[in-house]
Amino acid sequence: MTNKQITNKQIKNLQDRLWEGADQLRANSGLKLSEYAILILGLIFLRFAESKYAKFEAEIKADYEKNKGSRAELTALNAEAHEIEKKISDNLRLIAGGGSNE
Repeated sequence: MTNKQITNKQIKNLQDRLWEGADQLRANSGLKLSEYAILILGLIFLRFAESKYAKFEAEIKADYEKNKGSRAELTALNAEAHEIEKKISDNLRLIAGGGSNE
């Protein structure tokens, strides 16, 4: 995968699109700022997660194919599931409480 540099023009376009989207959401949703802020942050997080996954997708698939059907696959899946569950729980507590999870 190639490493792409984001230009200042692309950053400006992104900022403009985000502000336009936020204005549309605010004007047409009937939600208060505090109500749609979590929605927006959730969408930003999902985009970030998608981007991170895409960066490592080939490696993940190769590792999966190598371990498919083996005991190593089950061990790895269980360990990953527990780690993901903990991270999700920690982040949900952080969002709900509005504080730090440290």
